[in-house]
Amino acid sequence: MHPSPGLVPITTVRATRGRRARVLATGILACLGLIASACGSGPEPSTPGMTPLRLSIGHEVLFDVAAFDAVAQANGFYAAEGVEVTDRQYPAGSGDAVQLLVSDTVDVALGVGMFATFAGVQKAPIDIVSSEWQGYSDIVYYVAADSPVRSLADVSGLRVATSRPGSSTDALCKALQAQLTATGRPPNECAVIGSPPDNFTAVATGQIEVGWTTPPFFYDELASGRIRQIGTGDDLDRYRGTTSRVNLANHAVIEEDTAGVQAFFRAYQRAIDWTYDNPEEAATIWSDAADVELTPALRDAVYDVYRQDRVTLRSIDGLDVNLDAAAEFGILEEPLSEADVRQRIVLDSVLPTS
Repeated sequence: MHPSPGLVPITTVRATRGRRARVLATGILACLGLIASACGSGPEPSTPGMTPLRLSIGHEVLFDVAAFDAVAQANGFYAAEGVEVTDRQYPAGSGDAVQLLVSDTVDVALGVGMFATFAGVQKAPIDIVSSEWQGYSDIVYYVAADSPVRSLADVSGLRVATSRPGSSTDALCKALQAQLTATGRPPNECAVIGSPPDNFTAVATGQIEVGWTTPPFFYDELASGRIRQIGTGDDLDRYRGTTSRVNLANHAVIEEDTAGVQAFFRAYQRAIDWTYDNPEEAATIWSDAADVELTPALRDAVYDVYRQDRVTLRSIDGLDVNLDAAAEFGILEEPLSEADVRQRIVLDSVLPTS
């Protein structure tokens, strides 16, 4: 029996990832003092004739990355393109995903936040292969059921959670402060809380007034009314319509085996299309791989949030907006221009043309 996507299963998932993250962090720190050739051991031996690729996947459960990879694997789309995924890493955040690329632990990183991407391309040979997610509709803000707050316009002076400094939720919280100030209201406070389970606990115990989550995490609590949604990241004017996450690859891997990377993304695009053409089957594959109890209501909720029009690999939008925010909020140590970033975008040479 699968666990429910409420408090207990999310704690379980995050605990597993925490153990992985500590192991990964130790390896990455050890690599930083060595030359690149000594850090990475390269992909493990694969089936003869297959291209081996090591993946960083943004999350074990989140639908927009976990589902597509699970569907590609289950339906043999990778194998049909001559690709074998020899390793999967689940970093604790986008910054860790970038470090996995830098340390040559992975070849491709899926679902990396724009701000961590900027920091990565500024300092390391990393290429932006495609967009991964448009907008911030998947960041759901909520309050306790008995809270008087009805929307993000009501959070003046209240504590709004972020995951960590420099994260997408951090940038959103600061944009919310600016949006409130621009309308003549006092700004909210930004409180570094952590992951969805940390947020849930902080809201339940009154440490903060506004938490954030993303489906399917705490869907049961939202559906039952224990907590109440008051908005999403798309309610913030500044970032509406911008690309929030991208897919990255090690530059050397693209140079050495462009055909292999192209083959991977052909399979990945096929998985995306199949996921939305076959929602019931795809949701079952995802829930089995992610160990989530699937109900019709959860399936509908996930597809409502993770709409197909948000998963457009060829559309990287709002670079200027995101770069301005990164500079304004001190996310980047040095200036980075839009032209500099566009030099690292290689989607025309990697992605399928149809």
